[in-house]
Amino acid sequence: MPIYQFVVRSGDHEDDPDVRWSHLPDEGAARRYGHLLIKDFKSSGRYPDSSRLYVVVKDEMGNPLISIPFQDIV
Repeated sequence: MPIYQFVVRSGDHEDDPDVRWSHLPDEGAARRYGHLLIKDFKSSGRYPDSSRLYVVVKDEMGNPLISIPFQDIV
């Protein structure tokens, strides 16, 4: 099962040194997990000003696959 990396970014720099890794079956599952992370971050108040933030989903080699804006997740 592939490993995916999840990083919070703002503009062109990483905001959170706490990178998350997860074994997931495919890119669709990685997208859903990214949505769940954003919902969790929003509900926890970890990022109070999240209007310009997004989660970048990367493959196990560190290549970006998906960018999910915080503002797109309710």
